[in-house]
Amino acid sequence: MRRTRIVCTIGPAARSSRMLEKLVGAGMDVARLNMAHGSREEHLAVITRLRKLSRKKNRPVGILLDLAGVKLRISEVNGSGVVLEKGAQVLLRQGRRPTTSETLFVPYAGLTKNLKEGHRILIDDGRVELLVTGREGNAIRARVREGGTLTSHKGLNFPDTDISTRSFTSKDRDDLAFGIRHGVDAFGVSFVSTAKDVMVVKKALKKAGYEAPLIAKIERPAAVKNIDEILDVSDGIMVARGDLGVEVSAAAVPIIQKDLILRAARKNRFVITATQMLESMIHSSVPTRAEAADVANAVLDGSDAVMLSAESSVGMYPIKAVQTMDLIVREAEGNGKSYRTDLPVPAPVSGGRPGHGGVATAEATARAAREVGARCIVAFTSSGYTAGLLSRFRPAVPIIAFTSNRKAVDRMKFAWGVVPLFMEHLDSTDAMIAGVERVEVEKALIKGRHARRGDTVVITASLPMAQWGKTKFLKVHKIQ
Repeated sequence: MRRTRIVCTIGPAARSSRMLEKLVGAGMDVARLNMAHGSREEHLAVITRLRKLSRKKNRPVGILLDLAGVKLRISEVNGSGVVLEKGAQVLLRQGRRPTTSETLFVPYAGLTKNLKEGHRILIDDGRVELLVTGREGNAIRARVREGGTLTSHKGLNFPDTDISTRSFTSKDRDDLAFGIRHGVDAFGVSFVSTAKDVMVVKKALKKAGYEAPLIAKIERPAAVKNIDEILDVSDGIMVARGDLGVEVSAAAVPIIQKDLILRAARKNRFVITATQMLESMIHSSVPTRAEAADVANAVLDGSDAVMLSAESSVGMYPIKAVQTMDLIVREAEGNGKSYRTDLPVPAPVSGGRPGHGGVATAEATARAAREVGARCIVAFTSSGYTAGLLSRFRPAVPIIAFTSNRKAVDRMKFAWGVVPLFMEHLDSTDAMIAGVERVEVEKALIKGRHARRGDTVVITASLPMAQWGKTKFLKVHKIQ
């Protein structure tokens, strides 16, 4: 069984029912919908197809809706593009007029406020570089250090300053409401700089009466600097190495990645490592050896999930990319070493989170499973919290999570090493304990090849079961 999850970004290459079914068959655990691209109608069609497919195959697939946030881009460019020659002088202005080789327009009012002489402006993932040389009225004057051809809406990065933008826009609010309305399982928060950027989305979710994990995307130097406070208010993070690798040195990204994963582990948060993992497979049916090593190292570092972006959304080989990632992950996990396994995981520290009891029980459960030679861990959960907490301790055996909450089944697809199973009538502690002895529970374990007759399993749950975050029940049980 593969423990590390595979997240696939869904786009034009993989929106059809046929392709989605093939992606699931190849190993996709979570589908990512990027609201920066595509229409809501297209995303709704994907949600509908995935839910139908999950019911048909009796296999849960998580859905992550990625809020777009503010990505600063140049305006429309007429024709096939404009060429910026090295050494040329250009102006950067606020506005929506077409960009030319003399003036770059950016439709954002606060653009020029924080830019100073000597600051770099990177365009198109750093392929074009400008150096600020001064001001000219309300415009920024800059010299082209690295030239190139610009086409419409290429992205801008400002590695030497933190351009003040709202991470939660009016479009994001509408997209959040769309996701809530259609029951997505988690939300990604883009261009986070501080904990406040996550809290504003969390408050919007609470106001709507909707519970879903929030994943803070770490793609700015400010987010790296403020990572501890961001982790305190998030359920997980995405190491978004694309924009991050533009705004910091590419050489620094591997070390930052490892540090972020370690910090997330210490605060009991999950991690998705993302961007350019199998980039060459957009156009090639095989990855480079360096890409294979990158995926494997992300697993060994302790990532809960690894993600495909353009490889699955617009690439020529989306199915092959998932199959390749699946093989690499299995090989890395078969090595039996994860640098996250031996980390002490303390109690969550953010306000309103559970206390030490649940963490202690989860740690004891993982240890008990190892010491008694259990075939698997059985977790009874109403929200998915118990199973998610267990996964933080990286037990050596699978976590089979029984729940009567269908939403929890899909959300548990984000958790490392968890196999979610739906079962009705798990409403009380007594029913839960009795259910362990019932034939149908053991049958479910045997039918799914999670255990055999005579095997030992370790059982854990919350007490009372319906109360979120009260994991404190543990039992060693033998399958009859």
